[in-house]
Amino acid sequence: MAKTNQNNKRDRENHKTSSRVVVNSILLFLMAVIFGVLTWCGSLRIIAYGRNHQAYIASDSPGICFEKESDYENGLPTTREGAYVCTTEIDENDEFVRVTDVDGYTMFLNDRISFAATVESIQLEIVLCVVGSMLTIASLISAIVYWNHNRG
Repeated sequence: MAKTNQNNKRDRENHKTSSRVVVNSILLFLMAVIFGVLTWCGSLRIIAYGRNHQAYIASDSPGICFEKESDYENGLPTTREGAYVCTTEIDENDEFVRVTDVDGYTMFLNDRISFAATVESIQLEIVLCVVGSMLTIASLISAIVYWNHNRG
């Protein structure tokens, strides 16, 4: 009779441990799912933010030109002097036309700000994806290891 009571007691303890293991494993799995969903949704929002800025980058906006490029190595100039803002048009001397009006400078600055914002959004997306993926994978592996280690 004493052995039967001990076996029943052990079965009840295992049953309690088993339900605890199931609940904790489910919570770890849910945490992995939540991290994955948050990473996915955040990434989509950052992509939309970056596309919004890309819409304002003009292909014909003014850029930076140089009066003198010298000291070529491997076909590329190593020193540049006399930087100025220029348009994509070419004058009769085969040089780019200097921007002299406020609209041209505004377009140049808007293009550079939009490009910087696009690069920043790409960097944020990379960081979010790396951190979110690490948390998702770590939670999922934790759930699997916890379940395998503690199951009945």
